[in-house]
Amino acid sequence: KEVVMAAISCEGLNDYSYCIKYALNEFNPSKEMVIAIVSKLGDALEHASDKFKADKEVVIAAISNDGSALEYASDELKADKDVVMAAVKYDGKALQYASEEVQNDPDILGLKG
Repeated sequence: KEVVMAAISCEGLNDYSYCIKYALNEFNPSKEMVIAIVSKLGDALEHASDKFKADKEVVIAAISNDGSALEYASDELKADKDVVMAAVKYDGKALQYASEEVQNDPDILGLKG
């Protein structure tokens, strides 16, 4: 775990850092480790456990780096207006991953516009 945390802090960490993403499955990571990973590699949320995909703090960390990471969030968080707004502010394309109800919310549509 210490090696993974050290690697996360390295400069040059990018979307091709597969070993870091897969650490989410291999090491039974703590919430702190998951947040550290997804805050740098938002799409790594795909490899996190369902517990973390349903954790609002973890998902916010992921979408703050990559709005499209909303795709991997729990259905409950895809329907959370605050979460979706944060994702859409970062990347308007993230709206496609929100629940249908939230996709049609005037406040969300105003952000995308």
